Amino acid sequence: MENKVILTAIVVGFFGSAVLHNMAMPPIVVAVFLSTGISSLVYRFLGGLQVNSFNLGAVKLSGSVAALIACVWFINAQLVAQTIQPVSQPVVEHLGFNDIGSQIEHFIVTEKLGEFSEPLDLDPLPFHLKTKRFGGEYSRFQLLDKSQAVIYDGAIYRRQAQVIKLGDDYYVFSVVAVNHNPG
Repeated sequence: MENKVILTAIVVGFFGSAVLHNMAMPPIVVAVFLSTGISSLVYRFLGGLQVNSFNLGAVKLSGSVAALIACVWFINAQLVAQTIQPVSQPVVEHLGFNDIGSQIEHFIVTEKLGEFSEPLDLDPLPFHLKTKRFGGEYSRFQLLDKSQAVIYDGAIYRRQAQVIKLGDDYYVFSVVAVNHNPG
C-alpha cells in the first residue's frame, strides 16, 4: 500500500506540475507539485537523503519534510525568475470602447505574429510591439520604447483586449486570432 501511495505522489507530482505550468498557474503551485514528485522519488527509489535538515532563518526542518520544503523553495525561485515580471507598469484602466471611441486617432493591424517576434515598429505610435511566449490561453507581449527599453509587459487572455494608458493617451491592444497549439 505504501508503494502505491508513493508512486501516485510521484506521478501526480510530475504530470501535475507539467499541466499546471502549461496552464500558466502561479509558480508556487507548480513548485509544490514538482517538489512533491521529486521528494517522493528520492524517498522511494534513492532511500531518502543523507543530509536530512534544511534551515530557513530560525526554522530548522528535517527528513522528508526538509526535502520537500527545500525543493519548493528552490524550484519556486527558478520559476519566478522565468515568469513575466512587471517593469514600471503604467496604469491599466478598465474602460469600454464607448469610453474612448471619440479619442481614437490611429488604428493599426499587424500581420500574424508568432512567439518571440522581433520588435515591430508601430509608427506613428511611440513604441514597438514584441511578442513573448504564448500558452496557457494567454498571448504575452511587451511594449518597447524607441530605444528598445521595456515600458509594459502584458498578457491578453484568448481573443480579448486591453486598454492601456501611457501618459495621457489610451491604447487598445487586442488579439483577433489565436492558435496556442499549432500542429
